[in-house]
Amino acid sequence: MELNNEVKHVTDSVMIDIESMAVGPNAGLIQVGAIPFDSRTGLVKPDFFEVDVDLISALMAGGEVDGGTVRWWQDLKGPKLKRPKDVRGALHELSTWLKKYPDVKRVWAQGPSFDIAGLEGYYKRLGLPIPWKYNAARDTRTVYDLAREQGWEKPEGTEPVHTGMEDCRCQIICLMSALKWLRGEREEKAK
Repeated sequence: MELNNEVKHVTDSVMIDIESMAVGPNAGLIQVGAIPFDSRTGLVKPDFFEVDVDLISALMAGGEVDGGTVRWWQDLKGPKLKRPKDVRGALHELSTWLKKYPDVKRVWAQGPSFDIAGLEGYYKRLGLPIPWKYNAARDTRTVYDLAREQGWEKPEGTEPVHTGMEDCRCQIICLMSALKWLRGEREEKAK
């Protein structure tokens, strides 16, 4: 009998990030990004998802705009949206894309009450099924906080740039770094 020593990579997680025109759970959606990955190894599946959302359609679906957020985006000179889609079509695309990953058990985002809660609100208001289980939502900030209590620091170069896909990439790097730290797999900083 031959033993297979290869590590099996399973896409058990998806990182989601939204960009919006407000900061509450009903924020006017303008972009959704998602990246699938293995939460044990950090291996990212090179099948990135990003869709720009038509703000008017998001507002018609119950989204809100906050003047402070609009000013913040103006100061950033962005976002640079390419061919935005109707919010219903964008959510349908996300659902279809997620079906490619039946082993996903965790849907990660930066904060429990924004990205995932916002998307779930749109799915509900539009009468569409939420494409993940009710208990799949995970919060990166909680993991970061637990790791910081043990001396962890975010890796350099992982500040958000405010595009859905790129922010997902940075959040996966930070999450995996924090999880490794919590597991005791700590790398010494170069001096």
